[in-house]
Amino acid sequence: MAARLTVIVEPATLRSDSQGSITGGLSVAIEDLVFPEASWSDYPVIVLAWWARECPNVVDRELATFAFMDGSLAFWVRPRTEGDAVVEFTREGDAAGSVFASATVEPRSVVEAVLNAGRGVLAACREKSWTNPDLDELAAAIEEAGRPST
Repeated sequence: MAARLTVIVEPATLRSDSQGSITGGLSVAIEDLVFPEASWSDYPVIVLAWWARECPNVVDRELATFAFMDGSLAFWVRPRTEGDAVVEFTREGDAAGSVFASATVEPRSVVEAVLNAGRGVLAACREKSWTNPDLDELAAAIEEAGRPST
């Protein structure tokens, strides 16, 4: 049975610095694992844009890499059969090694989790009237990822 991957974004933790960089809580959960950790702070706008750009690889049944800003922290989605894939969590950023946890997932649910998290961050930032090129990039990445592949 496929596990459900959840992207956890904490809108209450979002902060914009004087240069417009947005930081806040960002992690993923699957079964009993929260990665990198429950209190992880990152650059969710930038990272979720990267992840949205990887979503077509998941849909097209290709290897997809979902890295955090700290590139040594990542999870990989590897296609297995038509309806499932394996998600592997690494701390070294190396697809061939350092896998410390894995689970079977339904690829479409990974894409939905990433895109929904991105939409949530966009909404929270718009509510705060924040604008910057990173938000534009995230919006474009979500829109492109949501288009049917050709």
